[in-house]
Amino acid sequence: MKSNAWGDHNRYKRPLAAAWANTAGKTYWLSYLVDFADSLPVGNTYFMVKLYSGTTELFAAGKGGGRDAASPVWTCGSGWPGTSGDDVSAVDITGDPSWLVVRINMSGNGTDPCRTSMWVDPNPTTEPDTAAAIVKRNSTVPAGGIDNVALEFGGDGIVTRWIFDEIRLATTYAGLTTTDVPSTDNVPLQFALSQNYPNPFNPTTNISYTLVRTDHVRLSVCNLLGQEVAVLANGVQDAGIHTLTFDAKGLTSGVYFYRLQSAQGSASMKMLLLR
Repeated sequence: MKSNAWGDHNRYKRPLAAAWANTAGKTYWLSYLVDFADSLPVGNTYFMVKLYSGTTELFAAGKGGGRDAASPVWTCGSGWPGTSGDDVSAVDITGDPSWLVVRINMSGNGTDPCRTSMWVDPNPTTEPDTAAAIVKRNSTVPAGGIDNVALEFGGDGIVTRWIFDEIRLATTYAGLTTTDVPSTDNVPLQFALSQNYPNPFNPTTNISYTLVRTDHVRLSVCNLLGQEVAVLANGVQDAGIHTLTFDAKGLTSGVYFYRLQSAQGSASMKMLLLR
């Protein structure tokens, strides 16, 4: 956050390729990862991912402003929810990496409410139950639907740093965590390491990579301290796409890195284990 957070409003807004219409029976999902590099966003400090219809804000998921509290909590709804109400959860924000997930049930018109639910760190392999949502509210979405997404933060948390990653919209819960492995039919092979799926995961996830030719390959997993916690492959493999399963049983929640090494090159990516 900039040193003059109120005066230097921080908003990064992008249009979708096409509007996601408010169609009766449709369900849309929003998710993102957030980590706190320095300190928690206390007081009026706010951060959120917002959905828009044109210039009209539909709702904001994260931590709203307008709160004067030593213990920050998750909110979903108005960007300024105050200290109570349907937008404010009873779940504290901690210093750990968190995965926010929001579900919006479309009403089919711009008048009837769209039921909205939010969870923090749900099981990535099972669609969460709305009864267990930490925020349950009604949102107003115009008939035209959602056409912009924004990342916004500010307030009085001077020189606070956050890390945002993987802001996603999907029409299914599985769509938030699944990365398709592209077909190689009629496509020249290239050395590549793909994002694991699902991500976040609990406790297993799949890691795919592509080899141009037969080669000795080593695929390992490390924690944030650089300590190796698993070796998934260490031997000669044929050219083509390979998919291995990583089982994180016995490991604690948090960010892990996986690294692919061969004579063709090396690559690494991160993934998030949520218990």
